[in-house]
Amino acid sequence: MATHSVNSAVDKCYSRQSSQFTNSLLETKELVSPVRDTQGWRTTQIIRAFLIYTLEHSSMTDTFEESEFNTGGSSASADQHFESRHDPTLGWTHIQKSIASLDAGLDEFDTDEQRDNAKIYANVAVFRETMQYAEEFGIYLYSRLDSGVDFIEAFTGTRPDNVKEIFTTIRDDGFEEVTQEYADESADEWLKGQLGYNTINQDKITLEQLLDEDTELTVDSVDEAVNVSLSSVKRKLGDISRFFLQFDEAYNAVKHGTRVTPMSGFHAKLETGNDEAEIDIDEPFVTFLAKESGEQSSGEPFTFIAPVEILREQSVATAGVVHDLYTHIYDIDQALKESESNDSSVTLSARFYGITPNHEEDTSYQMKDIRNSDATVWIPEEKFPETFERRSGPITGQIAVAFEKHGNDLVVKTEGDSSTSYDYPISMGGTFTNNPDALIGGLSQHTYQFKLWQLPIWQLLELLDLKENGSFDTVKIEIVDQGESVTQHLTEPIETPDVPEPAILDELEFMHRVGLATDTDLYVPITVNEEALETIQNHMDMDLTRETAEECLEEVKKATEEVVVTRPIVAILDPSQPTEHGYESIQQTDLDVFEGGLIREWDDEVGDAKFLIVSGSDDRYELDPETEVVNLSLGQIQLDPDDAYQRLCEDGIDAVTDLPFAESRDEAESFVELSRQPREKSIWDQMDILQITIYNKFPPHLE
Repeated sequence: MATHSVNSAVDKCYSRQSSQFTNSLLETKELVSPVRDTQGWRTTQIIRAFLIYTLEHSSMTDTFEESEFNTGGSSASADQHFESRHDPTLGWTHIQKSIASLDAGLDEFDTDEQRDNAKIYANVAVFRETMQYAEEFGIYLYSRLDSGVDFIEAFTGTRPDNVKEIFTTIRDDGFEEVTQEYADESADEWLKGQLGYNTINQDKITLEQLLDEDTELTVDSVDEAVNVSLSSVKRKLGDISRFFLQFDEAYNAVKHGTRVTPMSGFHAKLETGNDEAEIDIDEPFVTFLAKESGEQSSGEPFTFIAPVEILREQSVATAGVVHDLYTHIYDIDQALKESESNDSSVTLSARFYGITPNHEEDTSYQMKDIRNSDATVWIPEEKFPETFERRSGPITGQIAVAFEKHGNDLVVKTEGDSSTSYDYPISMGGTFTNNPDALIGGLSQHTYQFKLWQLPIWQLLELLDLKENGSFDTVKIEIVDQGESVTQHLTEPIETPDVPEPAILDELEFMHRVGLATDTDLYVPITVNEEALETIQNHMDMDLTRETAEECLEEVKKATEEVVVTRPIVAILDPSQPTEHGYESIQQTDLDVFEGGLIREWDDEVGDAKFLIVSGSDDRYELDPETEVVNLSLGQIQLDPDDAYQRLCEDGIDAVTDLPFAESRDEAESFVELSRQPREKSIWDQMDILQITIYNKFPPHLE
């Protein structure tokens, strides 16, 4: 068995049938034993002789060693014979025959229902034959990636999974890496070899000689023609790949058990949110009972419902593209091999796809998907309900969630609110769109927003536990307030929010237990002073009763009475747009939290005020949680609001004193106000909100 891989994802295995048979016989031989009666003994000896003969001859190095082949009047190897007799048009001609006979034999049926069902299935058969033809082309294309493997071995050893892998690689723009892996060539150079373009002597050939008839050209040189052609071929390969991958599960439904149901029409009531719509389409449909496939899927069944004549039309259009590329690549390969064997020049009539106007047919189709978790309906665009149009685009939103680990599973809990809380402390944003390359499911992107000090200790511990697992292929989503849950199997693994492991992890785990014992919400501290840390460690050696937990809490609070931290927030407000609580916010961001509180103090040496960061124990710092706002300063700045905002975001709190001040209000391009808003003290500290507000003009409240 010879094996090689592409990107650790595409495996191509060629297995000798003889060696597989040998292994089977070896297993059988161990089960054969003589019996006492004469007839049984003779039967055993015959079987044993057959096994010995087979084992002796199963070590042949070549297949078909005892057969002789003749091709074109000359002796040929088995490989040469089968490759030269291979016909890339066979599938296409069968599809054409099926199309021509869609109505054949319908008069033989007694009822309209039988006739309708027979014709519907005849259309499904064209779809099945197209998928089979595309699969055959995928096998041929895949087998040509490694020139060192002969035709028989490559063509019989390529598995259906390999076809999906190569089509997936092409669809996802990874074909370049595949050709580099196998042929040590770029995708363009490899395609030039398959299409015969690298054999063209550009000094002796004209564009007109490459065309079957005179026609208007959209290029000016052979070089340009090759480049345009390669782009066109790659685009067509992408179209074939997308079609095959999108309908692969429906194809399996036909191929394995004929899991299809003819429908004379489609009638359904659709509901989403507060919207309802009824669809009534009087044309033949078909339902495929399919199963999810792929490494990340659960293999759950789902239904795909489609208008069968449109499905057939799209199949035939795709089959035509397959036929063009397949026959051209095969014909070129055979011509080049014949040229090499005869030591003669090859007459090449290269078809440069895409170098003449309107050469390419439009194979697109105007359809809409309506999906839920277990069904996809294909609806012609003109029949799509108008009430659902606004829902056809990407779905975006922000929701407060909690992450938990149950066993080895990721569980995401929510009650659907957008505002975070102790129970749902992480703001998760997401965008969901239907997956155009699959019949079920969709594509999603997630972002997480939180500050470490905004996390409850319990959530930090859960995230650290989840982090050990890496990524997750499935996620269980619990809608807590509705008592509902659903398990989603993801096409791409999801990673939970990354958090650093604190140096005082043991102490935080203990404090989490203290919080549970005292029914207290405890968050991750920004800092823990020595006295508080020593208090926690002393209590860790005690039995944790409710009394011990309450004592620990009180002592920690006392140890952190004078601990102050500051959370700076930079915002641009529009003073021309007053709101209930101030002015309309244009943009806002948090800077890094720091220990200490900010004060403004006059400096006699410089004759001006300066800002200082001092501890809560400093006499100059007024620790007064009852004070709503402490105004620190107002500055006239020679920067416009956007530039001032950008500098503060980049340089942090240090930029406040470095902003260029204007001598007068008239010279100022913006105004910066600093104010301190003490927040209620927590067990760990008092947090001040340092509001750095930028205005584009002087705010009315300060007049």
